[in-house]
Amino acid sequence: MPSRFDWQAEDDSQWGELEPEKGSSPRNRLRSLRLVIIVLVLMAVAAGGAVSFARVERFLNESSADTVQVVLGVHNLVLISAAEGDSELFSGLILDRLHEWTDAQVQLAERGLLLDRRPLNLFLSPGTTPESVSVTLSASLGRAQVNADYRYRLDSDIAGADTVILRQLFTYRLDDGQWLLNPPTSDFWGPWQTISGRYLTLNYPQRDQQLALRLAADFEGVVGQVCHSIAELNCPADLHLGVDMVADPAVLVELSDPASRLKGDLNVDLPAPTLLGVPIDESGYRALFRAYAARIVAALIAEQTGVTCCETGLLGVALLDLSLNRLGLMTWSLEPGAVPATSDEVLTVAETLWRNELPLDDLRSDANGRTAYALVEFLNTSWSAVPVAEMLRLQAQAGSFQEWLAMLAPVTGEPSFSEAWRLFASQYNPKSAPEDGYSRLSTMSIKSDASWLGLDPPLSSHSMVQ
Repeated sequence: MPSRFDWQAEDDSQWGELEPEKGSSPRNRLRSLRLVIIVLVLMAVAAGGAVSFARVERFLNESSADTVQVVLGVHNLVLISAAEGDSELFSGLILDRLHEWTDAQVQLAERGLLLDRRPLNLFLSPGTTPESVSVTLSASLGRAQVNADYRYRLDSDIAGADTVILRQLFTYRLDDGQWLLNPPTSDFWGPWQTISGRYLTLNYPQRDQQLALRLAADFEGVVGQVCHSIAELNCPADLHLGVDMVADPAVLVELSDPASRLKGDLNVDLPAPTLLGVPIDESGYRALFRAYAARIVAALIAEQTGVTCCETGLLGVALLDLSLNRLGLMTWSLEPGAVPATSDEVLTVAETLWRNELPLDDLRSDANGRTAYALVEFLNTSWSAVPVAEMLRLQAQAGSFQEWLAMLAPVTGEPSFSEAWRLFASQYNPKSAPEDGYSRLSTMSIKSDASWLGLDPPLSSHSMVQ
């Protein structure tokens, strides 16, 4: 049972209009039942009966409480069927006459993304229970809205990583005596709104207007700062992005495809805050902003460097993630065992990664992916003087991995790749450290700032959100 729970009833006018249905709906039957009760009470009072309105109110409150428990039972069944991968049971708990919404929900459940937002670097541990749950019922007791606050980690691997709370929303509807998961109505979202600035036009549903107005201003700031700071991007004077915050869960399915990170496109689709998860405090807002900004900046970098999916494969994704890390928009960690001890090992893996398709939903979760992360970290901090954005551009132009590597080599030819790698790897694999003086970590430390951008301090959600 969640640590906090609340329920309340609302006027039906806040729930939008339902489509006309044939026959008598549960909603109409419940409304008729209330009317009959009230009429009987009035008749009893007129006849001198002892029935009071207070007793009727108590009866209705008890009915609402019972309804809340039923809704919560169905909601828990939805979550359990999704967690266990039971698509048949899960889809049977959905009421959707257009089917597209159902298809998207089923795909999210199958990918473990009904609640997890890892494609946007907001990670939910398996088995996580909500911090609190609230249920709001319509006056007719025919609709219900469940709000659940979940704690998300900002890093997939680091124990004790920072966490934020985002509020997830589920809507249910009573249909032929059964509560079913149901998409919110168009009235729930409200009409589309638009706000334009120098670098960006943001379209969003009216429901998320308060967050969208603040996000639009912060998006303007990050795009302008990135273009100003990374000369290699060559942002044109008339640069302008279009960002749509959509209410369709299909966008969450699309973003779960790793290839989406390598699509150079200045028109970016993102989930609306209510669909992604609404922050309940300032730290949650910063996490939300960082999740969105990472996608917007990735699209900008891919577009301006000529990256196209999926020619650059996993190495392209790793380079792009490194760029986002240096901007403070993505966490980055290399752990002992993630860095091959010899240059031969890393070169063998790199050859297999070159121009491969993207089979992984999270590059950091696979051994070869972690090697790709180690390689681009090494290139940026320990061997090549070529900026990361230029590495991406050259990667798109090179015909082979060896040709690309030659483009990045130090002008003097020193240190050699193998020698530099040995020193780099020794920082993560102490047992493989060379016995000569080159093993000193101070000789070649890992950058943790954004000096390659010419920024001090580096970009971060803290410095960009006012």
